[in-house]
Amino acid sequence: MICIMQKESFEIRWTKARQLEASGDVPAAIETYEAILKDEPNRLYARLRVSTLLQMQDKYRRARQHAVDAVESVRHSRWNDLPYVTSKLLTFDEQQLLLEVIRGADWKHRDVITASPMLVQHLWLAGSVDEAVRLAETALQVAPSHLQLNYAYGIALGYAGRLDEAAAAFEKCLVIDPGYAAAHWSLAYTRKRAGTEVDRASRIEAASRREEKAQEKPFLHYAAFKELHDASQYDAAWAHLAEGARIKRGSLDYDALREAELAEWLLGRHGKEPVNDMGNKDLEAVFIVGMPRTGTTVLDRMLGNHPALISAGELSDFRSALNHVLDGFIGAVPSMASLRRLQQSDLSEAGHHYLAKTRWRANAPHEVVVDKHPENFFLSALIMDAIPSARILCMRRNPMDACFSNLKELFANQSYGYSYDLIELADHYDRFYRLSCHWAATRPSQFMLVDYEDLVSDPDAEARRVFGFLGLQYRSEYADITRNNSAVTTASASQVREPLSMRNIGAWKPYAEHLVPLKDRLRSVMLESWSTKDCAR
Repeated sequence: MICIMQKESFEIRWTKARQLEASGDVPAAIETYEAILKDEPNRLYARLRVSTLLQMQDKYRRARQHAVDAVESVRHSRWNDLPYVTSKLLTFDEQQLLLEVIRGADWKHRDVITASPMLVQHLWLAGSVDEAVRLAETALQVAPSHLQLNYAYGIALGYAGRLDEAAAAFEKCLVIDPGYAAAHWSLAYTRKRAGTEVDRASRIEAASRREEKAQEKPFLHYAAFKELHDASQYDAAWAHLAEGARIKRGSLDYDALREAELAEWLLGRHGKEPVNDMGNKDLEAVFIVGMPRTGTTVLDRMLGNHPALISAGELSDFRSALNHVLDGFIGAVPSMASLRRLQQSDLSEAGHHYLAKTRWRANAPHEVVVDKHPENFFLSALIMDAIPSARILCMRRNPMDACFSNLKELFANQSYGYSYDLIELADHYDRFYRLSCHWAATRPSQFMLVDYEDLVSDPDAEARRVFGFLGLQYRSEYADITRNNSAVTTASASQVREPLSMRNIGAWKPYAEHLVPLKDRLRSVMLESWSTKDCAR
């Protein structure tokens, strides 16, 4: 009888919470869910739901704590709920805890196998590519024809540098479903078509004619662009690139005015740093920033060759540290309201939080973590204030090459929303250029520019300069990126397996006629800085 009353009590309160949500009374719904959890802490769905509602209310710390507490519930063999918990952990950059809970699951349990496509993705997002491959292989023994699982396996193989196997996995996806847009796209960017293989461009065109889902169209257009580009059919390639970019831009909420306001605020923020500002502080963190697809991964591979450095990939942990300090959520392009609040906060707390949160990634006490997330660029000023011992390396590339490299990449979700429109691209590059020059001039002990063209034309000299800036001893083999066999979880996964070359310099030129609006806009906004290297070095 007592058990029945407890069950009814939960059902009544759960129904009440859902009704409060539906009526728009979110604070009361949160209070009701938390009352449930006080009595029954392992009610997982209530835990996940209240975390989401607190996130909507901009309550970072409580939302995160509920996400962490959800782990205890799912550990009791509730493997069917595992991906919901790991998704929530990713929201708060709790990758270490995510890895622990997936490693502790029964990988052969049918619920884990059912959830394996998402779990494989979550493993590589947390930086554990080898484990992602192993989980996929375990699940494929039971579900060899699972479409999404084969696709996740292909992505993990590509990140691990096993490119031929990755291509085979994507081809298997297309046997299962010839119209699977993501597989067409990933295959095109993983390995070039060999002459004896099926005409992949025609196959993509056929899939595009059948595909009716708007969200799938960009994948097919970008895939067709890459196949036609590799075949030197540049006009046909451009038509697909332009259409894919147009569709993708229409799905984004990128706010160019907000970014412009942020850039102007940052330009007025730092004066010249004090003499000997760095003093004798030991290096504690290295950040690589810049626009994506401009050589950040190449530089990261060089740094990863040094025994004192450990590459952690693209981390969002510094943003999470700021979220913790604010007890709110800031985006990749922070709002002015967030920045004003941070101005009044103790940024050193964010620095300590970041260093503590990333320490587990090092294999030895002396190793320094390298964080190469391009989106940290707009946070550079905050990083320098929060972690005085950090060094920031900012990759820069010729304006046309940098913009074109962004344009021809289909980024995930809402990332890099400026990159699908030629005018927005030019304006973003101008903001990036002025800010990078400003920080290099005002904070030269913390912020250094690295030009892509210099890095690939004379890697030994440029790498020596970089390691000197970091205060680390240099050996010529550090510049050889082929020595670094670690996983790469970025769009550069296939390119950085090859020796450095200058072949990508001027890659925009086959499309010069189509890129005239971009070039004209760059000249207009950048004026005399268009063709000069006028930043401090």
